[in-house]
Amino acid sequence: MNITSTHFASNDSYSTVQYSTVQKVVGVFLILISFCYIAIANDDLKSKDDFISNAQERSSLISNSKTIDFVTPLTLDFVLGQDYFLDYSGAIKTTNNFSEINENIFWRTGGIEPNSIIKGKSVFGDKLHVEKITPLAHGNCLSRIYVGENNIPPSSAKYFSSSEPFRIYVNMPLTNPETLKNVLVIGDSYTGAFIWLPYMVGKYMKELNNYRFIGQFKKTELNNYPAVNCQAMGGYTWNNYVNAPKTLPAKYPLNPFWYNGAFDLRSYVAEYAGEDEELDYIILLIGINSFVNESYFRDRYNFNIDTAITDMNKLAIQFIDNVHTTFPNCKILLCGYPYTPRDNVNAYNWSTLTFNNAVAEMNKLYRSITVPRQEYVRFVQTSMLVNRFSAHKKESTNIDVYSDKILWSFDYVHLTEVGYKQLADAIYAGFCGLVNNSP
Repeated sequence: MNITSTHFASNDSYSTVQYSTVQKVVGVFLILISFCYIAIANDDLKSKDDFISNAQERSSLISNSKTIDFVTPLTLDFVLGQDYFLDYSGAIKTTNNFSEINENIFWRTGGIEPNSIIKGKSVFGDKLHVEKITPLAHGNCLSRIYVGENNIPPSSAKYFSSSEPFRIYVNMPLTNPETLKNVLVIGDSYTGAFIWLPYMVGKYMKELNNYRFIGQFKKTELNNYPAVNCQAMGGYTWNNYVNAPKTLPAKYPLNPFWYNGAFDLRSYVAEYAGEDEELDYIILLIGINSFVNESYFRDRYNFNIDTAITDMNKLAIQFIDNVHTTFPNCKILLCGYPYTPRDNVNAYNWSTLTFNNAVAEMNKLYRSITVPRQEYVRFVQTSMLVNRFSAHKKESTNIDVYSDKILWSFDYVHLTEVGYKQLADAIYAGFCGLVNNSP
């Protein structure tokens, strides 16, 4: 028995080919195998909008699970030899109760060098699901965050959703560059607390004397850690670092980069680093005051998060593009903020969900700004690497590598010393990725 199949020949005319019964059977078998492989692959890698059927059964476990949105970075950086805590909830935006989701959230690595460069150990505390990450080797792998029933195939799960894949990269530690490199850290009260930056420099860069941190302010709040220069001004946000002083709020009237009636970063660098000096790296931790500064959030944005995000997008791009125009070889590390853990409201009258979702929107914004500028901008999603409970927690034992006993922060937005140390580890890992041109 023969079967005739019609196909296009190389000369674009129709021709026929004869297939035997054996060839047909083999061909069908291979096709079936291919479909099975695709089905298995797709089963393990559901897109974030591809939920398993039976929404009613799903929502009985997590109320309205379609309100879950995943916010992940392009790359999540680690450094070889350092331990981290991957906070799963730092990749989630939701209208659900965070504690409810934390009980049903997990992650998987796969793709490039699956499970070979890191190892993880689950740590549970206060309904928080985090993973203690130990980088094993320099390299990279792909990862996803999932909400669903762990260790159950997605096709059998009552509910299931996953993030887009993101890259995990294990960087080598920094080495001392051959020539002097000027680094400018720009921020608000997170940096102005003078904890995370002195800790980062003292822990990782103390002997790397060809990295010179410049800026208007120099201080440390930590014993045995160096005072480090930076440009940190409490209450400030993108508007203060971009626009003319006469347009700024009366409480925060200065723009330190404003010289002779214009934004002039080169004059700033000349003042604090010396004439004809270049700027090699900028670390930016800016933006949260667009929300938590109540008068600013009211007067400029009428308490509307979407309006604030739109304005932040314009201002951040304007600032970054100005830097790139002035110092084309300067590389920029753009940092997001940690989530808050409190179950009701913080000192700024934000509920946990509203605050964390605002931070998630900021993370999405910073990621989108980074995408077309990856040659010189890298994004650090600190919400995934600062354990939001241990960074604020009182009387907690063995929940992290920093301290056995942790005091509450005073407002549930700013961090404790423990939290700032976690922030420093996250930012240093991203800085290594930036300096080393990691993928």
